[in-house]
Amino acid sequence: MKQIVSISLGSSKTDYEFETEFLGQDFNIKRLGTDGDLEKAAEMLLQWDKNADVIGIGGVKLPYGLNPRYLKKKHMDKLERLGAQIETPVTLGSELRDVSFEWCLRFIQYKFGNYFNNAKVLFLSGMDHYRLAKVMSEFTDNLTFADPIFENGIAKFLTSIKDLKSYAHGVHEILQWIPSKRLASSVVPLKAWNDYIVKKAMQKANIIVVPNDYFYKYLENMSLEELGGKTIITPTAYDDRIEFLKERGVDVVIDTTPKI
Repeated sequence: MKQIVSISLGSSKTDYEFETEFLGQDFNIKRLGTDGDLEKAAEMLLQWDKNADVIGIGGVKLPYGLNPRYLKKKHMDKLERLGAQIETPVTLGSELRDVSFEWCLRFIQYKFGNYFNNAKVLFLSGMDHYRLAKVMSEFTDNLTFADPIFENGIAKFLTSIKDLKSYAHGVHEILQWIPSKRLASSVVPLKAWNDYIVKKAMQKANIIVVPNDYFYKYLENMSLEELGGKTIITPTAYDDRIEFLKERGVDVVIDTTPKI
């Protein structure tokens, strides 16, 4: 029997273990959450090295689908240093995630007949969901990205894939090197204004794309007024998140990485 282990920075409350068969091969699949403890995750990784056939690392904020070159290099350097110590194959699953995201949208568009055509779509993080944005842009031009607001406290939305690319490779890259980049978001009047324009953008949108990381932080101040009747697209929609969205009147939840 093949052993697959998923070591997650997510909650240990959602751990599981089961056995299954695929293409004539038996598998034991185990999830181990570390409740955000990076050191514990590293210990588990070393512990399961050579004791598992494949190790998956979950709950990690995956590299942006679109990002400055130095961020990609920094991320790859970390992975390479860790990979040098591990003999068992290790994956973050980012390629599978991208395939899942794209397949999900295309399937819904086909199944329900032009579901996304001309929709008003708000991405709370376009850089986290660049692949989704690229696919969505095939069906609608009404895309809005809130990256400058949530990342840097800049009271401005981006309104095209081109704008998102410029932000990713221009303003965003420069702000990474400025220690006071988040000062603006701490100024009470500007923060209140940013909260206000985000709420207004949600009210105008038909579809809202919410990242997996910091899910509740993005939506903590939102109510029926902002979310009522909306379609929410998000990865890993756990039961508590579904209940949270139902309480705020969300009409449809599209989970881009559903449970198998």
